Amino acid sequence: PARAAPRRPVVPSRHPPAPPGRPTPPRDPWISIRENVAAGRFDAAIMDAEAAQVRPNAAQAVVLASAYAGNAKAVQATNAMEAATQALRAGQLYLETANRPQDALAPLELAVMLAPMDNRAQMLLTTAKTRVSDGYYRDGVAAFQRQDLDGAIAAWDRALAVDPNHRNAQLNRAQAIELKQNLQRLK
Repeated sequence: PARAAPRRPVVPSRHPPAPPGRPTPPRDPWISIRENVAAGRFDAAIMDAEAAQVRPNAAQAVVLASAYAGNAKAVQATNAMEAATQALRAGQLYLETANRPQDALAPLELAVMLAPMDNRAQMLLTTAKTRVSDGYYRDGVAAFQRQDLDGAIAAWDRALAVDPNHRNAQLNRAQAIELKQNLQRLK
């Protein structure tokens, strides 16, 4: 007859068992997302964000958008469609979540360049350009009100660089240049 192996005595653990119903808290995904972005591992940051299904606040959106924008640039030569999708996501995060339309311009321009038929990318790019140029326009109005003609003209030049058809910037710039010339003649 076969003999049963001798039983080992149960040694009590030095650590008490974890109380039931208290799972260990999950690691904050933003820690690894930030680390990966800082190290230039944009694809890893994106995978972490998508796996955790993060809902970024404005500051987090800037970090995540930079990951999407960086990865879009990195893969654009090998996978234009993925690059367009990621550039669009970067622009969307910058524009809609972080409220940074200036930062949205480059990724959205890349998205439109890579996917010219993408209506969403075109619409977001138009929105970003409008918000940026309107901001510069308002800066020009404020400078003009302070009687800073050079500052006003420079701000309206920036508005027109973003949107050459910004009618108010065109008109106000022309008036400011004319006023500046008239003032110089009086000196």
